[in-house]
Amino acid sequence: MRPMARQEQSLLFAEEQILVMERESLMSICNLPGGQLS
Repeated sequence: MRPMARQEQSLLFAEEQILVMERESLMSICNLPGGQLS
């Protein structure tokens, strides 16, 4: 694999990890007492 392709893949992986962390933090905020959206 070309070094550039590997770099792009790692960037995509990092972005995916950030999205997962953001979603988990949002869920934890919604699960707090008084933090429910419904």
